[in-house]
Amino acid sequence: MTEHINIKRTELTKGEQFIYDWQYRGFDENSFKGLLSRLLAKADEENLRRMKTAFPAEAEAMDNFHHKKGWWEMVQDIASIQRYKEN
Repeated sequence: MTEHINIKRTELTKGEQFIYDWQYRGFDENSFKGLLSRLLAKADEENLRRMKTAFPAEAEAMDNFHHKKGWWEMVQDIASIQRYKEN
């Protein structure tokens, strides 16, 4: 578990699930979400800000993935808890 972030929930948000699926190749690369994830991953700061108006959860999550220390590890931990609860 991530030591520096206190996890208080057991479900991924829409944005977190989007990044998790992107990282683990959960999207067909030519699907809408596959193309959106590639676009967001390559967007500069200004274009990412613009993308937040149309895709707020996904764009914010991509920004967190790239810039917020410990965020991705937290998402992986929550996903592990979620999978454990489902079994």
